[in-house]
Amino acid sequence: MRASIPHAGPLGPARRRHALRMTLSLGALLLVASILGCGGKKRRILNPNVPRNPVLFESDGARQIFESTLESRYADGDGDLPGKTGTLSFNAYYNREFPLADVDGDGILSEQEAQSFKQR
Repeated sequence: MRASIPHAGPLGPARRRHALRMTLSLGALLLVASILGCGGKKRRILNPNVPRNPVLFESDGARQIFESTLESRYADGDGDLPGKTGTLSFNAYYNREFPLADVDGDGILSEQEAQSFKQR
């Protein structure tokens, strides 16, 4: 013996309109999410063509310490700009960070300044 399941019958016009609205709303939401890149790790690079400012280092050691510290921090997202939809290009990040590392402002990064920058 079969169990009897009540048949809902064909959808009425109000239900069809509701189903169509829900389908269109879901489609629009998916379209917006794909355009905005929701859920992705890829971020837009801001100012990608900025040249690196010429800088001076007291020694090769100072250059290596500074650049390896920058590369590590940049990879960890330090170039991301809060409230913006992207991240600085590496050269823009480099240009922003060098003056912060050059504590005495003489335009030459010493090994001591590079080491101090690394520990911040």
